[in-house]
Amino acid sequence: MTSTKLDNIIVKIESNRSLIEYVVIFSVLTAIYHHVYVKKNFVLNDVQQLNFILNILLIIGFMVYTSTKNDPKYKDANKQALIALFIAWLSHLDLVFTAFWFIWFLAYYIN
Repeated sequence: MTSTKLDNIIVKIESNRSLIEYVVIFSVLTAIYHHVYVKKNFVLNDVQQLNFILNILLIIGFMVYTSTKNDPKYKDANKQALIALFIAWLSHLDLVFTAFWFIWFLAYYIN
């Protein structure tokens, strides 16, 4: 293995470590905000509703079905739709600014 390949692997590992750290920080800050400023626990209310569970299961099933096809359009569409779903759910939880940071970190580390 050449040193440039090894350097590339080390850079990828370090960049993923940073991404993981930011995702953990993002999750902790979101949980703190949600716990401190939101009186109702919207997350549990959503998860306890049958309509929510059925829609999530339908989405997961559809994404699994389309991921079995070897078309890159399906992969990109699934990725974008999942991000849009997460943003919509954050908006439902009134975490508008959290959605901004989520998109910023995703755009910085994914592209």
